[in-house]
Amino acid sequence: MQIIQFLLLFLLYLKPIYTAIQRLTPISLNEQSSIGTSIYDLSRVYSSSSNLYKFSFLSDSSPHNSFFIIDSLTGRISIKRMIDREELCQTHICNCERCILTLEIIASSQSIDILSLDITIININDNQPLFPISIFHIRLSENTDIGYISSFPSAADLDFQDRLEYRILAFNESSDQDLFETFSLVNLHTENQLGLR
Repeated sequence: MQIIQFLLLFLLYLKPIYTAIQRLTPISLNEQSSIGTSIYDLSRVYSSSSNLYKFSFLSDSSPHNSFFIIDSLTGRISIKRMIDREELCQTHICNCERCILTLEIIASSQSIDILSLDITIININDNQPLFPISIFHIRLSENTDIGYISSFPSAADLDFQDRLEYRILAFNESSDQDLFETFSLVNLHTENQLGLR
């Protein structure tokens, strides 16, 4: 990182900076997009003189850059490795509410331009809801009071935790009616718990 900063400062003394940081039009990208997919072409910015420019990332150590590769001659930016939004969130590479990766790019020719590209990573439903254990037992005596609530662990879904819906399903159709008349699910408004009334 220090070497890159030193080289950048050295280049600044040799070549004038044409602009301050130039913010490019932000783009959106679905997580799990295919490796090799072209996501941005800097020739759109340098349409008449793109072959005179050399392109590179400002810093090789940025975690945001590790997901992308830039062609130094054409300025085409492509996906280098799989992007998993949930992993980015869990490792704090991006904000869980709105996941944005920012690429900072150097375009050098007779002058040096520094470009900034924001990429919003769109969440797709690639994780299924899972309970912490596959089977749990709730034991009730036959004279349990009507309205009694027994708690059990709720499911987790890395994609849509706030929008999970639950329902009771019977193992066989003959017990459906009895089951629905006897039991209902209750939101206990506590983390990781549901209630069976």
